[in-house]
Amino acid sequence: MKTHLRYLIFLSCLAAALLAPLSACSDTASIERVEPPFWWTGFRETELQLMVYGEGVASLEPNLDHTGVEIIR
Repeated sequence: MKTHLRYLIFLSCLAAALLAPLSACSDTASIERVEPPFWWTGFRETELQLMVYGEGVASLEPNLDHTGVEIIR
C-alpha cells in the first residue's frame, strides 16, 4: 500500500513539473488587480465602475451570474 501511495505522489509531482512550463508560456490574460478594492454586493451606490489591470485584459469578456447585478458597457 505504501508503494502504491508513493507511486501516485511521484506521478502527481511529475505531472505538475511537466505541465507548469506550459501554463507559463501560454498567451492568456491575467488580472493583476481590481480598483477599487473595497466594493461588494449590497453597495450603497447603484452604479460602480471597476478598473481591471493586467496583461491582456482587453481581450477578456466580462460576465457574472448574480441576481440584481448587471454589467453595463
